[in-house]
Amino acid sequence: MNSRNHVLKIPDTLGFGIEHIDSLYQLVQEIPQCESYTLEMDDVSFVKPYGFLGLVLISQMLAHKCGKQVNLINLRSIIHQYFHRMNIVSNASSWLSMNGKINEEWDRNPAT
Repeated sequence: MNSRNHVLKIPDTLGFGIEHIDSLYQLVQEIPQCESYTLEMDDVSFVKPYGFLGLVLISQMLAHKCGKQVNLINLRSIIHQYFHRMNIVSNASSWLSMNGKINEEWDRNPAT
């Protein structure tokens, strides 16, 4: 970490209960002001919808704080596919970026 970029290692809590998301919000509130933020996703093995929403809200808050895109790095393939399927890749491009490419796209279900 330096004053220019703060790297926050996201714990494997996005697939558990809502109380774990609250602890992630607390962790983010303690982050110092920096020029940019990176969320290290290497430990995240699974994401439930409320975990996804929590991560999106945290990313948006940090992007607003620094005025730049928040970078998500080291996403597992299945999580990257899920984020792509949920349209976060295209809808949040002004404040969120993800490294890597997905190997296969999940088909959208027109009934959802």
